[in-house]
Amino acid sequence: MQIQWSATRRVDSATPIGVHKATSWDTETQLSHLSNGDREVSVSRPCRPGKKLPKLLTLKHWKSEKQKPRESITLMTQLSSDRLFMLENQCRTWPDPLIAIIYVPLLRTQSGPPAVATYKSTALEDVVRGIDSFHAFMESTASCALQIELVGQYLKPESPQPYPINSLRNRAEFGGN
Repeated sequence: MQIQWSATRRVDSATPIGVHKATSWDTETQLSHLSNGDREVSVSRPCRPGKKLPKLLTLKHWKSEKQKPRESITLMTQLSSDRLFMLENQCRTWPDPLIAIIYVPLLRTQSGPPAVATYKSTALEDVVRGIDSFHAFMESTASCALQIELVGQYLKPESPQPYPINSLRNRAEFGGN
């Protein structure tokens, strides 16, 4: 199965005929205009050809019990578990819903639950307990309606992977599911 990246751009009569470039950290896409009239132009091509996307596993999900305002703006973010203090500051100052995807790199252990790769002698259940407490504290003291998804990725110690920022951001964008 090949994953496709697509872009749609509204073209109006003030846009000159030619090629416009949209870039991101891992791909460059050229949007070619067919005419200068009002029409939608859509181009798609493989995303990160030849590269595997990170396999993120949902480990736990926390939802806020607070009622969302009728009109609100949802803040979406991603972070690693060592940055919870930053999420606390965001939640204290943000009055609307906040979706946070928390990433934990995991190592398989010979027996027992997976270990967290970034902390020596830390089990995944320790991280889950910490986020349980953090979420309950934010529910009772902060103004935001905090939704958290804890995701993990199994890594091999001999071949570390880069932080999957784009996959985490996309997951937050689609509501943390």
